[in-house]
Amino acid sequence: DVSYYAGHFHPAKAPGASLLAVPGYAVIRGLEGLAGLPPDRWAVLTINAWLVSVLSVGLVSALGAVLVLRLACALAPVRDAALTALVFAFGTMMWPHATLLFEHNVVAVALLAAFYCIERARQAGPRAGRLSQRRHCSDGLLACAGLCAGYAAVCNYAMAVLVLVFWGYAILRHGCWPASLWFGLGVMGPLLLVCGYHQICFGTPFTTNYFYENPVFVSEHHLLGVFAVPRVDVALTLLFSPFRGLFFTSPVLLLGVAGLVAMLHDRGPKEWGWLSAVVAGFLLLLNASFNGWDGGWTAVPRYLGPAMPFLVLPIATAWNRWFRTTSLLA
Repeated sequence: DVSYYAGHFHPAKAPGASLLAVPGYAVIRGLEGLAGLPPDRWAVLTINAWLVSVLSVGLVSALGAVLVLRLACALAPVRDAALTALVFAFGTMMWPHATLLFEHNVVAVALLAAFYCIERARQAGPRAGRLSQRRHCSDGLLACAGLCAGYAAVCNYAMAVLVLVFWGYAILRHGCWPASLWFGLGVMGPLLLVCGYHQICFGTPFTTNYFYENPVFVSEHHLLGVFAVPRVDVALTLLFSPFRGLFFTSPVLLLGVAGLVAMLHDRGPKEWGWLSAVVAGFLLLLNASFNGWDGGWTAVPRYLGPAMPFLVLPIATAWNRWFRTTSLLA
């Protein structure tokens, strides 16, 4: 499961998760170099693999729980928001994937952080003092939202579609074109990063790792070698089956769907509900059309991982109405 170009092997995935691991590994190797530890000894490799995951995906996943808590406080009392954050951290596939160097949690938290920044930018105005302070605070948060959404696409190229969705959401929530410009400015950073990576590895910025992937994983009859028409049977398997069912492995997410429906019926912020529905729906359709939809050696529908924050947040409204049921399913 690798890409091969000009005599070199590369990951067959988008580089975001790998790049995120570089700073932590640089610190680890610097300290080990001072101690005279050889980097290729099996014990050092094993410990480093664990530490690199902790210092990248692990920390990002923990940040995601904090963001869920803060956002859920806008939907429910603090107790219910805290319970919702715990469900996110330990009652969904976020937990096992927080211990693995996969991109799914990084994408999930990057999209969640973009959403959080867009919403915080709306609140920055009334809380700040002078008009210039309000404007600069809001502009900076919108640029940060673009940065986070863009990095999700660096981790998974298909998330570029959701970058456009969040871009439109930022304009909708702020009702002005300057919001679009600041969001776009934030997106430019990840875009230049991934283009530079492609230039260094493959000699051109206008390609992806998948173009040089092992041919056993692609088909000439599929779009981009991997995508076909979404299959209903696959979608149902991804949602309900013991093999890969999302609601089989995380039954509490059924109440997330119920809460999402309630949000769309004026029992919560409707804009949140529509964004969550679009994100979850896009990921389900994408997964159901993918030729490797089952995700290989795993126990969950891992390609639906980025939808977890957006299916969990509506659960904040369920505790007050169905506390025992929610607790049991969690």
